[in-house]
Amino acid sequence: MNYAIRDEEISLQQDEIHFSCENAEAEFRCQEGLKKLEIKLKQAEENAYLKQIEVLQLQVRLAELQSSKQPSSSSGPSSFN
Repeated sequence: MNYAIRDEEISLQQDEIHFSCENAEAEFRCQEGLKKLEIKLKQAEENAYLKQIEVLQLQVRLAELQSSKQPSSSSGPSSFN
């Protein structure tokens, strides 16, 4: 009789351990998935910042080119009287 009860206790303990391991594995997979998504988000943010930098550099270059093409007030046809 004691043997049957002890056998049932051992079986329940094994089930509990198995369930606990499955939960730990599921939690790990969930956390791992979240971390991978966080990494992708950070990479996307980095790419967005790099594109913003590129746009600003191009805007500065455009402004420089436009200012160099404008005639200065000290030269040109208006200086002839």
